Amino acid sequence: MAIAMLTNSIGASRQGAPSDFLCVACGNGRCTRKPVVSADPQQRPFDLFRCVDCGLVQQHPRDSSHRVAALCEQDYHALNESESCRWARAVQQYVVHLLPWESKPAKRLLDLGCGLGYLAALARRRGWRVIGLDISPDYVSRAVVNFNLDARAGTLAQYRFTLPPIDAAFLGDVIEHVANPAALLEEVRAVLGSDGMICIETPNWAGRWRKLSRPRWLGIKRYSVNLFDSEALVSLLGRCGFTDIRTGSYAHHSNGPRSSGSEIQSPDLQFPKPPTWSANRLFSWFSRRDTWAGLNDDLPATLEDARRRVSELSRHCTELTSKHSGQTLTAFARCS
Repeated sequence: MAIAMLTNSIGASRQGAPSDFLCVACGNGRCTRKPVVSADPQQRPFDLFRCVDCGLVQQHPRDSSHRVAALCEQDYHALNESESCRWARAVQQYVVHLLPWESKPAKRLLDLGCGLGYLAALARRRGWRVIGLDISPDYVSRAVVNFNLDARAGTLAQYRFTLPPIDAAFLGDVIEHVANPAALLEEVRAVLGSDGMICIETPNWAGRWRKLSRPRWLGIKRYSVNLFDSEALVSLLGRCGFTDIRTGSYAHHSNGPRSSGSEIQSPDLQFPKPPTWSANRLFSWFSRRDTWAGLNDDLPATLEDARRRVSELSRHCTELTSKHSGQTLTAFARCS
């Protein structure tokens, strides 16, 4: 079966656009005539096509939703991170997405895809009433045991009619994995209260590292079935009834010179012959230090350290996102 899928996919690459393409964001059937990234027998049994109507880059053919969920759980990056790196990531996400809304009197947060619960625990420590939701019962169990969170296993569709009104919903590295991103956003909109806010982050198809790394980009994974740039994400949010949409991007706190990273060890990246230092300088420029580098220099070891680092970074919160070239795409929108 897998061999047949791969054969069909490679055949589609040679023949042009697949006849059965249907965009999961806008429902239209027009895509680029050739894949923007072609199938590879060793790495990926799918092509990536871009919808010419809304711009979403998406896999064809796709694995089933159950298979994608299983792959996500199996390869969840936070399982291999240190405690300090998990707290540092939570600090980043909190400062970028939630800190601007801290002063609001009503602060009920839905952390959709809460994982091991680090961001949810930090948000609660900063004064939010938090509900965590994740498809992995194991992650939810660990979040409850470690942080005594109100966390639930399952999908939003299962809980949308029993949740209280939500003031902010955070979707961190979620929307790229779901079979029907439009349906998910409509479910989020249904649970948001009046003037509720949705905060999204997802790998950035328009980022400089994606453009430089090409097929070796770390965002191209078997379980990342939807890849957005800012235009595609704005289009989807608007179609789902959200307004006041703003986008930006930022880099992971651990970014430094990337010349030893797996993306750089690619035969697709053709550099001039010696000297090697010129390539290293190029990578250093692409990953130049910013405010986040200071976070990586002094990683928070505990929840209290993370809370303190949020306060220290609060004065920089307006400068921590760039336009659209960073590796992580962000979006904020309101319920209309």
